[in-house]
Amino acid sequence: MQPAFKDLIDVLFTKKHNSVYDPEYQEHLRKAPWEEWLSQNDYFDVVEEYITTFINWIYSSKENHVSQSLKERYPRRDITVGTTQTFDEAYFRYAGRRLRLFRGEYTYHKRCYPNCKWLDQPAKQDHEWGEDLDERDWVIVSHPFCGTGGEHPKLKELLDRCEKKDIPVIMDCAWFGTCFGLNFDFSHPAIKAVAFSLSKGIGLGSMRTGLRFSSYSKEENKPIAQQNRYKHLVLSNCQIGIYQMKRFSPDFTVNKYAHWYKKLCENYGMTAVNCLHVSLLPYYNEHASHFLVDESYSKVGVREALKAIRQKKLIL
Repeated sequence: MQPAFKDLIDVLFTKKHNSVYDPEYQEHLRKAPWEEWLSQNDYFDVVEEYITTFINWIYSSKENHVSQSLKERYPRRDITVGTTQTFDEAYFRYAGRRLRLFRGEYTYHKRCYPNCKWLDQPAKQDHEWGEDLDERDWVIVSHPFCGTGGEHPKLKELLDRCEKKDIPVIMDCAWFGTCFGLNFDFSHPAIKAVAFSLSKGIGLGSMRTGLRFSSYSKEENKPIAQQNRYKHLVLSNCQIGIYQMKRFSPDFTVNKYAHWYKKLCENYGMTAVNCLHVSLLPYYNEHASHFLVDESYSKVGVREALKAIRQKKLIL
């Protein structure tokens, strides 16, 4: 007999929104050729290989569309510690300015940068815009949006508004590799930087490697540029990233788990979204308030439920 939803809360349905970790990730890591790598004179001198492999990995997705604008509009490609280092530097870059966020955005920003304000009103007000944008503001927005696992419905309007007031926008694509059915178009002139990571997509959260695409000057001396110029980077993790990217495409999780995910959502009355590790509850659901985020989204983490299905501990 299938367990009731309420009996799985905080066990298989959680407030944590961790991505799916497949055992094949760990199995492949165990076979990494460390002896071969360390036998080379310049072991881990992999900057160019990492950047090239990462770009090819992004464009290899068949479950999402990535426009050529990522290659064409952003001449700087800098290795980062996940996506988070991009944000840490942005807090420094835009110090003194107010950060604007959609409700449901990555909580790290509000914890680390208190000078911020929501862009929108709570969901009960139909996500109307809040206080107007100011020329001294700056914006971070995730895509997929971590509030819903899809494209934020006001994304295009936001970018147009930012362009009119010359407000810089950073796009966070940390959930790329967990998603399907999305368009990744970075052609809008308001976007100044785009951050990608391997943490969520292919199970490298403990090794934290990423890539930032930006239109920042080649001569700038901000921390990420300095570290890349002198190769003060976690290159051993980059080597592991290359190794994993050559085995696992950004569609691996989708291809393996999508049918389980959709059936899970259907069976338990959840709304399936574009990211496999989260789902949404409708507002009228009796458990919606338990999962409510920023007064706007009842977001359920389903990683553990998918793991249970894979292990045949939860039968749909």
